[in-house]
Amino acid sequence: MKKEIFNFTHFSRSFRGICFISFLWSCSSLMVFSVLPLYLTDYLGLNDRQIGQLEGVAIFLSFFTKVISGTISDLKTGRRPFIILGSFFTVVTRPLFALFPSFWGIWSIRLIDRMGKGFRSAPTDAYIGDISKRKNYTSTYGYRQAFYTSGAVCGAGLSMLFLYFWPLNYRLIFFSSMVPAFFAFILIFSELTFPKSSSGKSHSAKSKSVFTELFTPSKKSYRELFSFPRAFWPFLVACFFLMLAR
Repeated sequence: MKKEIFNFTHFSRSFRGICFISFLWSCSSLMVFSVLPLYLTDYLGLNDRQIGQLEGVAIFLSFFTKVISGTISDLKTGRRPFIILGSFFTVVTRPLFALFPSFWGIWSIRLIDRMGKGFRSAPTDAYIGDISKRKNYTSTYGYRQAFYTSGAVCGAGLSMLFLYFWPLNYRLIFFSSMVPAFFAFILIFSELTFPKSSSGKSHSAKSKSVFTELFTPSKKSYRELFSFPRAFWPFLVACFFLMLAR
């Protein structure tokens, strides 16, 4: 039996778009977060305990927001408003790291940034499922993760180059990290097409207001949360403990 090979160019424009958007998101994030601990210690003089508190609260907020955004995106009108708002937060927070060089300033910006990531992460994963055929799930999620990881490598590498040519110029890195985040935001509107909602109306990137769409309930019921197969729940519990260990 001939094995089917999935060429990246054979996938839909929306899928290729979300892959490149993921690359840019990851690149922007790693440009900042690969040097942020150095910035906090060398420039702001924070100690290990303060950095640990900042990171702990930020990561908690990120994962908590993922649960909320993922659930609401299923039960309301879809993925679009969460992906847009999360990406918008990413663009806005990048230069703020350079403009507010204080513990409370960085703490607040870091929380907003991680909340933005939480807003877009789960709906983005669900969106990939929406636009993919079931038989292609392994390929689509694999391609997307490859782009996301490549973006992280690229972002960290760019930060290293910046520090090599402009030593200790952290602000330049923070401002520059806004560039890939901005292009990712633009690509959402130019490349992504969102599937029809339960009401039958198409969710194109130019249709309704993000806020109107976010707070307009769909016909889906909260009872659908309990319609998953029985094997789903033990798997979810196992994932919970794995993430707890992480």
